[in-house]
Amino acid sequence: MSRFFGVRVMIVAVIAALVASAVAFAAWTSNGSGTGTATAGTASGVTLSNGTASSLLVPDGSADVATVVANPNAYNVQVSSIALDTSQGTNGFSVDAGHSGCDLSTLSFTTQTNGGSGWTVNGHGTLNVDLNGAISMSNAANDACQGASFTVYLTATAASTSEPRHCSPESSSRHSSERGSHSAPGRRPHRARAPQSQRLTSACRL
Repeated sequence: MSRFFGVRVMIVAVIAALVASAVAFAAWTSNGSGTGTATAGTASGVTLSNGTASSLLVPDGSADVATVVANPNAYNVQVSSIALDTSQGTNGFSVDAGHSGCDLSTLSFTTQTNGGSGWTVNGHGTLNVDLNGAISMSNAANDACQGASFTVYLTATAASTSEPRHCSPESSSRHSSERGSHSAPGRRPHRARAPQSQRLTSACRL
């Protein structure tokens, strides 16, 4: 009688062990929810600095204005236009000290848009831009303007873009880009020369 009782106890123990084993291998779900944080950066204005003029300015003529556009932002920007900043210098112009007698009222600047395509500047990148025929000198220019070096104060209108700039060394082709959203205007002086000049050499010339 006790032997059969012992068998029953063993069977019950085995079943209990199997049940415990099945529970041990079951997955206990632990789904959850919560929050995360993300912080947007701020836009920094592009800067424009002097380039090397590629043509000479003469009375009743026009010449190129060379500038280097630098983008300090981590994202690409599209510069839609470059215009004269008349709030600086003498209506946007100044002349070197050796030619202070030059009449700056004989100068004018035409707002540039690269044919409506603008210019794309990669994030943390620079772009050499040759503004073809942007500055003009009227025939009223006096002799003191001969050989003068002019500073042209410019302002650029720029915004973020998702379109990257593609160009190869010594390329002269123009590239269009999509409009963006983050405004990043900038302004800096540039030079235009009436004297000797050199051809602009750059990693990507427009």
